[in-house]
Amino acid sequence: MMVFKKILYKNSLKNCLLLLFILITIIFILVEIRNGRYWQSDFEVYYKSALRALHGENLYRPDEDQFYRYKYSPAAAYLFIPFLLFSFAKAKFIYSFFLTFMMYICHILCIKFCYNDLQKMKDLNYKRSILVFMALILPILAFYIRELHLGQVNIILLLLYLLSFYFYRRNLFISALILTLSGFIKPYFIIFIMYFIYEKQFKYVFYIMLSSIIFFFIPFFTYNLSMSIEQNMLWINELKLEILLENNIKDGRAISIFSLFSKYISFDIFRHKILSHLIILLTCCVFIISFLRKTAKFLPRDEKLFYDLSLFCVFIPLLISNGLNTYVIILPALYIILKNLNKKYHIKIVIFIISCVFIGFNFTDGGVFTSWIKKLLLLPLGAILLLGVLYSSINKIKDNDEYVYEKKMNDL
Repeated sequence: MMVFKKILYKNSLKNCLLLLFILITIIFILVEIRNGRYWQSDFEVYYKSALRALHGENLYRPDEDQFYRYKYSPAAAYLFIPFLLFSFAKAKFIYSFFLTFMMYICHILCIKFCYNDLQKMKDLNYKRSILVFMALILPILAFYIRELHLGQVNIILLLLYLLSFYFYRRNLFISALILTLSGFIKPYFIIFIMYFIYEKQFKYVFYIMLSSIIFFFIPFFTYNLSMSIEQNMLWINELKLEILLENNIKDGRAISIFSLFSKYISFDIFRHKILSHLIILLTCCVFIISFLRKTAKFLPRDEKLFYDLSLFCVFIPLLISNGLNTYVIILPALYIILKNLNKKYHIKIVIFIISCVFIGFNFTDGGVFTSWIKKLLLLPLGAILLLGVLYSSINKIKDNDEYVYEKKMNDL
């Protein structure tokens, strides 16, 4: 009977979490429909591109599609073919709840990696549970809502990163295949490739290269040889254009770490764009190497990998000039920080709260406070503060704790 109650309790917690996201999504959709704003502009691009891929048509039509044009790999278009079973009017509702379920799975995976199970979270007292809940929801709520509004793919990217970590010890090739798939949606996986090269995981890098070849050949399902090669080359050209646009974004719209330093540091060297970017990147590399060495020294292998993954999930939006929507992927870092927060560390708690405010209150269509956050570039500053708290969350694990963690990962 006690075992049954325990299982029922665990499932009720999971169900509550799922119902919470469903409720948020339903309220959001109703408000969007009432305001005439339920557009799903980005999902419409994916939907239209999936239809073109299925019929073997050209995916890349900048003159015809204008701003909302397809900029991703040909292989990524095939991911959205199942939604073609429905009209776009119905498919966008399905996609909203699909993203909701993906976000729920991301939370479940983070809980498993940090706590082993939802059951462990009940050990927190009531007040701490409320704080944990708010700290997990508030920083990413605005970005989650924006994902639903535009129908973007950043939640899917986060899930692919987490699944890649999940399969890392179970099947190295499957892990590399999942990570490569994320790169064929958005090429942020380059930072992970550099990480695995640094860690001397050359077999994993080889699997990524092999997976890339597989995804390059996916268009052969509906395109002939010459058309398939042409589509991949057009995608590479789109990547080049994105890099050029990234460098030409005006300072008023850019929200990267580069914009933050150029705004607040008035040294002459920072007026030279290329040189200033190199200095900032070098500083970031020093911080990343220090972080990786600390996790290697104090943490068991699997926990180190999850901490490292969380580090890069914070750095990705920091390095992108227009990476506002990408901040939804900072979720793993929030779980790690909250797991290690202790009421004795008052300064760390204050810094964490400030970072959550700077990140979470940056509503795109918000009022005076949001405008103030944008004007002062407090969003990337909040991410930098979050990195500092994450770094300080690396604590030495005792031998018996390491055994428990290894056993936990084997049981997952």
